[in-house]
This record gives sequence, C-alpha cells and structure tokens, in this order.
Amino acid sequence: MMMKKQQSDAGSSDKLRASSENASETLSSKLAARSSQLSFVFFGAGPIAAAALHEMEKAGVVPALIVTAPDRPQGRGGVVSPSPVGAWAAERNIETLKPERLDDDFLNKLKARSSGLVPVFLVIDYGKILPKALLDIPEKGVLNMHPSLLPRLRGPSPIRSAILTDEKNVGVSVMILDEKLDHGPILAQKKVMTPDWPMRGRELDSLLAREGGKLVAEILPLWLKGEIEPQEQNHDVATYCQMFSKEDGLLDLADDPYKNLLKIRAFDGWPGTYTFVEKHGKNIRVQILDAHITSNKLVIDRLKPEGKKKWHTRISFDDRLPPAGTIVHCRDRSRKGLPRFSPCSTLGDRHASALAAVAPRDFRHPRRFTLCNYIITPS
Repeated sequence: MMMKKQQSDAGSSDKLRASSENASETLSSKLAARSSQLSFVFFGAGPIAAAALHEMEKAGVVPALIVTAPDRPQGRGGVVSPSPVGAWAAERNIETLKPERLDDDFLNKLKARSSGLVPVFLVIDYGKILPKALLDIPEKGVLNMHPSLLPRLRGPSPIRSAILTDEKNVGVSVMILDEKLDHGPILAQKKVMTPDWPMRGRELDSLLAREGGKLVAEILPLWLKGEIEPQEQNHDVATYCQMFSKEDGLLDLADDPYKNLLKIRAFDGWPGTYTFVEKHGKNIRVQILDAHITSNKLVIDRLKPEGKKKWHTRISFDDRLPPAGTIVHCRDRSRKGLPRFSPCSTLGDRHASALAAVAPRDFRHPRRFTLCNYIITPS
C-alpha cells in the first residue's frame, strides 16, 4: 500500500511538473509571438530606459533593433563599458547600433535596417535630440515615454525636478515626438502613487521607469492598430525643467530644512549634495548622502568627506553644542560592538540646534575607543 501511494504521489508530482512546464512554454510562445508582431526600433541609453525595457519584456514587447550610446570609459578605472541599454541588449543578443552622431550615414543605415520592421520608433532616456529627418522615417511616428504628467515638467530632468519643486503629482506620459521639446500630442498618461514623499531620486527613477514600461507595452499595440486618438497638449500650462550640474548640489545648511531635504532627495546619486566645513583652517567638502526631518530640523543620516568612505551617522543631543559650522573630535566607548555617542563636556555654551551628525570610524575593537566627529549646522 505504501509503495502504491508513493507511486501515486510521484505520478501526481510529474503531472503537476509537466503542466507547469507546458504553461510556461505556452506563455513563452505567446510572448515570443507578440514580440515578433511588434518588431520595432528602440532608442535609449540610461538606466531609466533599461528598467522600462525590462518591464516591456515581461509583457512580450521587445525591440528588434536598439540604438544606444557608444561604449564609454566608466568608473575610476576608466574601463570602456556599454550603456545600461547596450548591456541589456547584449544579454539578449539584440542587434544594436551605437552612433556617435545622427548624421546622414547613420540615417541611411537606419532606413535600410528598419524597412522590414513595424513603422514606429520608440524613444526612452536616449539623451540626444532627434533630427526631423529621423522623425520622418517611420509611418506611425516616433513615440516617447516621458516620466512626467505632460505638459508639466518638459525637459531633461522631470523626475528629479518633481522632487526638488515638491511636485507630488507624478506620473508618466506616452507622446508622439515633434521638433519642439516634449511638445507633441499625447497617446496616454498614468498617474503614479508614491509610497512616501519626498522619495529618493533613484527610487523614483526606478518606479516611474517601471510604470512607463508597463504603459508603453499596453499602448504600443493599440497605437499600431489605429485604436488611439492623439490628444494635443495644453501648451498654456506647460512648465519646464533644466539639466543639473554638480554646482547645483551645494547646500546652505542655514536654509529651510524641508527645502534642503528636497534637494538631498532630488539629487540622490547625481549630481549629489554637499557642503563645506572648516577643519584645521581648511574648507573640507562633505557630501550629504541622506537625511530626514525631525521636529522641523534637518538631521543628516549619511555623509562622506571628500576622498573618504561613507559615514553612517548616529546622533545624540545635549544642552551644550559647539558653535555652528565647527567639527569636534571626541572619543567614546562602544557597547556590544555598537558605538555609544554623547557630546563632550568641553563643547561650550553656544547653541546650534539644527543637528549634531556623528560619523564613527576606525573600529579597531568593539570595546575600545572609537574616533568620531560632530558636525554642527546653524539653526
């Protein structure tokens, strides 16, 4: 009886496994068939484009040809590496073009290669302005996924600008490109709810990229079937955003705490935020990596002095804090491997109530002294 039961269980398991494999093969074949029906040209380069492609792939919408940025030296070692989209395409053996310029030679090559594909191009996070001669190639136009609710935040930095300007109403738009900046008619839009606010820049990048990829996968087949009517944007209410530079990341710690928090979150990763503190008569550039608001005061959670490793901060307040803008060195014992900090007794009587950021380092032994810094900012 036991042997028969084991044989029965084994048979049931084999049937379930076979059923699962058949279902997987059926799904794969359906996605492959849908992908072959939507063979199109994709323009993209950055991580937002790569994340959107990943979501499109889940829905079986995969480009047959990808145009991306040329391989560039990256990192401190200067290793020549593909763009995030170039790496994504290489993993899937998708044909890729990497032009330096969108000149006549490239356009002729593109026309020849795209002649057998569906008459539409898709652009996400490509980083170059497409000339009119390119926009005129596909019969169904050149579509673009823009990570904002157009006509709000036209331009190169809609996600980070939304955080910086405290624009909580975020989302994605699929539009037809024309010669003007993010000006063309809209095919679809989707408002995206955020789990909290303000989000960190890279987290919102990822969220809107995924939602944008899902929207493209839904809209593209309908557009090719002629089932969507483009809607003109309301140009009278359009707003614009700009490209950011490293200089934009300078923080004035005497400024409004919430405004500084928006800047820290908006410039997460790139261009980053920083301030200067004086140490031994020298101004030291310190990167502010993360912070939060407590009792209407900015509390810095992570910072990184120029050329040093990241410091995860722990804070403790006292009635006596040093003058604003000073760094105080102190030593404190740790308990069970975790440093325990409190202000030194010689800090003086002047108050600076915004924050006291403690940066531990030099962990030689869990029960030995640990060197740390207090960086005090103005109220």
